[in-house]
Amino acid sequence: QSLAAEPYYNANAIAPTLLAPPPTPHSEAWNRDIDAILAMQKQPDAKELEHAAAERNMSPEMMAKAVDSALTREKYPTLYHLLDRVGDTSYAVTQNVKNFWNTKRPYLSDPRVKALIDAHDNPSYPSGHTAGSYVWAHVLGIVLPKKRDAFIARAEQIAQHRVLVGMHYPHDLSGGRELALLIVGGLLQNADFQKDRAAAEAEIKQSNR
Repeated sequence: QSLAAEPYYNANAIAPTLLAPPPTPHSEAWNRDIDAILAMQKQPDAKELEHAAAERNMSPEMMAKAVDSALTREKYPTLYHLLDRVGDTSYAVTQNVKNFWNTKRPYLSDPRVKALIDAHDNPSYPSGHTAGSYVWAHVLGIVLPKKRDAFIARAEQIAQHRVLVGMHYPHDLSGGRELALLIVGGLLQNADFQKDRAAAEAEIKQSNR
C-alpha cells in the first residue's frame, strides 16, 4: 500500500458478518472448491503463472495501466491519489474481515494443492486481491465509464490467478467480490472520496481521455 495515502473511512465501518460465511473445511462445498483448484493446477499455463507472480503485490497500476497504458502515475497524479486512498481503504477493511473469519489458505489446508508463487500465509477468506482489484475496477469504471467492462474483466483475471496459484478457493473470490461492493458503497457515501473522484474526473477530461 502507499505510504502517503490514508483510508477514506475506518475499517470497522464494514462488519465482517455482512459477508456470506465461508464453507466449513471438508464440507461438500469446500471439497468442490479444492477439486476446482486441483483441476486448474493440473496443466498450468506458464504465461498465466508469470502474470500471477507479477500480481503478487498489488498496486493501482496493475489495474489502470493493464487496461490503458497511458494511465500512468506521472500523467495522472490526481487519479492515482484517489486510487491510492481507495486501495488503502480496501486493504484496511479486507484485513479486518480476513482476521475475523481466519480461514487457512488452500495450499496449507490440502497437501495436493501447491503454492505456485511466493506464498502468502495470512487468512484466506475473503480474497484481498479480488476485493482490491474489484474496488479499483468499480472506481475506475466511475471515472472512465467507457472502459468499465475492461476494468471489471481485468479484476476477474487477477482473481482467477489467485485460485490457479493455490492462494485462494473459489469461495474466497466470491467473498472478495461481495466485499468490494460493500467497500464501494461506503466510498460513495464519503465526502472526501466524492471530492477526490470529481478532481480525478476533471484531470481525465482535461487530457481528453
